Amino acid sequence: MGPLCLAKEIRSLQLRDQDVQATRALSDAKVRFRDARRKATEAFCNEALSTSDRVLAMQFRVMAILLEKADNPAEALETCRVCLEELNSMSTVQAPVVQKLDSAIHRINHYPVDKH
Repeated sequence: MGPLCLAKEIRSLQLRDQDVQATRALSDAKVRFRDARRKATEAFCNEALSTSDRVLAMQFRVMAILLEKADNPAEALETCRVCLEELNSMSTVQAPVVQKLDSAIHRINHYPVDKH
């Protein structure tokens, strides 16, 4: 085997080793993101927490989902949609939105119209 062939073989072994290391690192990261998602879900479901803490937990949950499913964005988006539905179903989240909408509608209905 000549020096050129030996260099190619060494480079090939290094690339395969890097692929194995990258695959292992991605697998380890997915496990950590899955664990983070589970903890964030537990926090979000804890009704003893304040609304702002529960919203923050949902933010972490969505981030963990996106990172955990980085290799399958379609699955991540569907899961995130469910998270947003859960978040928007909270009465403490709905009430301020309804108040703001009512206020905006009231301003629009009472906006002076120039009849010129």
